[in-house]
Amino acid sequence: MNLPALFLALVLLASPACAQNYTFGHLSVDEGLTNSSVTSICQDSRGFMWFGTFQGLNKYDGYRITPYVANPQNPRALSDNTITCLYEDRRGTLWVGTHLGGLNRYDRAQDAFVRYTPASKPPYRLSASRVECVFEDRRGNLWVGTDYGLNLLDRATNSFRAFYHQPQDPGSINSNQVRAIIENDRREVLVLTGADALNRYNFRTGRFEQVPLPGPPPGLATARTLVQDQQRRYWVGTLDYGLLRVQGSTVRRYQPQPAQAHSLSHQQVRAVLQTRRGRLWVGTDGGGLNVYRPATDDFEHVQVGEETTHGLSSNAVYCLYEDRAGTLWVGTFGGGVNFYSPYQARFAHYTHQPQTPNSLSHRLVLALHEDRRGSIWIGTDGGGLNLFDPRRKTFRHFRHNPADPHSLSADAVKTIYEDRQGTLWIGTYLGGLNRYDRARSRFVRYVSDPNQPNSLTTNLVWHVYEDRRGQLWVSTLGAGVCLLNRATGTFRRLKPFSGPGSLGDYNVVTMREDAAGRLWLGTENQGLNLYHPRSGTFSAVQHDPRNPHSLSSNRIQALLKDRRGRFWVGTADGGLNLMAPDGRTFRRFTIRDGLPSNVINGLVEDQAGYLWVSTSRGIARFDVDRRTFRNFDRQDGLQSNEFAINSVLAAHNGDLYFGGINGFNVVAPAALASNPAVPPVVLTGLHLFNEPVHPSPTGPLRQHISEVDTLRLSYKDAVLTLEFAALNFIDPHKNQYAYRLEGFDDAWRYAGPRREATYTNLDPGQYTFRVKAANNDGVWNEQGTALTVLVAPPWWQTLWFRVLAVALVGGGAVAFYRLRTNRLRHKLHLEKQQELRTKEAELREERLRHEKALVEISRTQLETDMLHKTSELATSVMSIVQQNEALLTIKNQLKEALDDPDPTQQRRKILRLVRQIEREVTPDQHWQHFEELFNQLHENFMQRLKETYPQLTSRDLKLCAYLRMNLNTKEIASLLGLSVRGIEDLRYRVRKKMGLSTSTNLTEFILQL
Repeated sequence: MNLPALFLALVLLASPACAQNYTFGHLSVDEGLTNSSVTSICQDSRGFMWFGTFQGLNKYDGYRITPYVANPQNPRALSDNTITCLYEDRRGTLWVGTHLGGLNRYDRAQDAFVRYTPASKPPYRLSASRVECVFEDRRGNLWVGTDYGLNLLDRATNSFRAFYHQPQDPGSINSNQVRAIIENDRREVLVLTGADALNRYNFRTGRFEQVPLPGPPPGLATARTLVQDQQRRYWVGTLDYGLLRVQGSTVRRYQPQPAQAHSLSHQQVRAVLQTRRGRLWVGTDGGGLNVYRPATDDFEHVQVGEETTHGLSSNAVYCLYEDRAGTLWVGTFGGGVNFYSPYQARFAHYTHQPQTPNSLSHRLVLALHEDRRGSIWIGTDGGGLNLFDPRRKTFRHFRHNPADPHSLSADAVKTIYEDRQGTLWIGTYLGGLNRYDRARSRFVRYVSDPNQPNSLTTNLVWHVYEDRRGQLWVSTLGAGVCLLNRATGTFRRLKPFSGPGSLGDYNVVTMREDAAGRLWLGTENQGLNLYHPRSGTFSAVQHDPRNPHSLSSNRIQALLKDRRGRFWVGTADGGLNLMAPDGRTFRRFTIRDGLPSNVINGLVEDQAGYLWVSTSRGIARFDVDRRTFRNFDRQDGLQSNEFAINSVLAAHNGDLYFGGINGFNVVAPAALASNPAVPPVVLTGLHLFNEPVHPSPTGPLRQHISEVDTLRLSYKDAVLTLEFAALNFIDPHKNQYAYRLEGFDDAWRYAGPRREATYTNLDPGQYTFRVKAANNDGVWNEQGTALTVLVAPPWWQTLWFRVLAVALVGGGAVAFYRLRTNRLRHKLHLEKQQELRTKEAELREERLRHEKALVEISRTQLETDMLHKTSELATSVMSIVQQNEALLTIKNQLKEALDDPDPTQQRRKILRLVRQIEREVTPDQHWQHFEELFNQLHENFMQRLKETYPQLTSRDLKLCAYLRMNLNTKEIASLLGLSVRGIEDLRYRVRKKMGLSTSTNLTEFILQL
């Protein structure tokens, strides 16, 4: 571009004729791009953004850029760092064209690449190493254009068929240099090459037909881009001849015209894109962006300007792309990636520009006011007063001149107010109060005079307000408030702390009447003061730490009565308060409710009834009915996140103004569109013990975490961290997240903008991790994404080990029980033989003494009865032994059931064993019979023992019976199912219950009872 044209373009860009203010976000090498020159852009089916550069490929999730670069030692790495094109087909395969490395197919699962080059073996061979474009038609055919031939992928063999120019064959492609491929509305595949005509592929014959353009137009051989728009017109971008529009039989050429302000900005066109909304964007190499205006058949220019924070970063535009959310992505030479969204909040920003004399006079804006004429007055901290024309965007300055008594009294303007008579009042810091005389364009000063008690109390004026009675109130810093008598020019001072009912603070920050006409004064440290006009006194409404419905803080900074008559109070550290009609009760809103900060600097209401709150951390739009906040910060174009106290304005045209430390912002609330796109949610990272885990054949992650649906972990993986992202690129720092681990969490965990979840020491088992997210405007993806997490148990907690352990323990117990039973049976047999021999001896003795008296006969009969009872007692013991034998049989049948491989038969056998146990094992019944026999044999021993020692338990009584039978400790332990140590402990407890000393032998004591 020549110098006159460049100068004209810059002037027009800075003039009001430039219609729309485009706000761009940026990605550069500072954010992780591998290079600042971006050649291609693509969004994949998962929602990730991909950027091809001169030095590698980049994947972006809204927070972090993952680079991919060539590595000669790794055949699965990218084949070349210079990326020429990016394309994802309908199958979700991402194709990467390079300058010298051929074509790369991205293997998403392994996070690696498969190469197609001229040197590759079939089926990975391509016609050339330089790939110019990749395109898939509606039939599913994948076309790859190179600088030496056109390639068509055979999906069946996964190999390419090449088409070359054959000079002697009119049915061949007309040039080997393929620049662009499209499919038009008639499903015709058109190929743009380095020749003067297009190529149309005939699917029936498999040959090409030449499609000459009308004219033919010049420069087609240097064309690099071909697009058909929604109106079926073709747009061709060239490197030497500007932009061509082909419609029917006519060709319209657009090129730079220095005398025409809205001609094409540069003749070198590298990119053309029509968005889904129908807007046509043209990217030029040197002239920035051009937006086509159909009504006037010309262009709006979007170029690099003085505002670099949110403007276009480079005028060399290499590529354009629109993602699924409607965001426009711009790849530039040297300027990285720029992106613009129609849903991005756009705040116009005005600040002091030292090189521009008619810009804002100072960057710190303390006061804003619109007069009845629609002019915007701006007070600055050191730059005096500014009169701003919103239509022309020009500033007129009013400054203090020490030599002119009719100039502004000071350059620090703290407040601006227009009364009902149309008089403009300006309060200054150190300069007192000023009244602006419009007719003579000069100022009348009201200053403090120590010798005049009716003068202003101090020259530090903080706020001016006129009540419904027409009284003009002037608040000051350090001296309370004054009432101005406009007829005499004198002031009535209302001194603080001067007695009962006096003003409660020296510093009054703001004043406002409520719907009932009550005048409220917001003080710096003493809460609200309510003025009572009849008595001329004040009463205070203050914060009560014990009352949650009191004022949240005594540091008042902003007051507002909205159109519904509600009264709002903004504080310096307690957030926002809604006053109840009683004037004493408040509803509080703080950062817990969604405010960006509890420091409220200004309150203003828009025409839709939304409440706008300026804070120390940006601006919030409050939906009062829904109790929701939408927050804005520097990423939305704010002058800063910090705003000045009461520097707010609602203009009559609906625009809102906010002043701060770096100028002021203007926003049209009605033009703010909410982002409706539901964001895709993906997993982006896995950490174990705070170390990242990458896919490997032997690790827990065999594929990239975003491609995995099941994660298998060991019980040793005690610290698990999952990272995730919502793929919304409009203010991604405002995305919100919630997650839960089903099987561990009872409810969702709302994490705000935090994008990771950590769990420690998970018990073995199966879990499901779920995460959902909302975009910057609170639109939630409730489905989100999910991952099954399987935590394997240690070997000693596995089912097979538990079954084996039960079998071993059960078998050992049965074997031990059988051994003890055999020993007991043998002992009882010996005792029975002894009893029989004793009986025989007694009978012989009885026969020898048959002459004894009847008393002796009765005694013999009694002994016979006792022997009978002893036999029955032995039989009872034998029943216990038989029961033990039954348990041994059950043990063998249990082992047989466990060995059965059929689960159904196994369950049936185990149920049969349960019924057999219930039928044969009746320990309580045998003990009752045993006890009856024992009492008969031993003169009611058990009954006497119970009566003498009622505190003895059933187990205690059994021990005493076995001791009376003179059994040893091991035998008793077997019968009671206890260890030897357990029997000794039981002996100790019985001795203690009987009150015996430690020296008394329990067995001897029992035998003597």
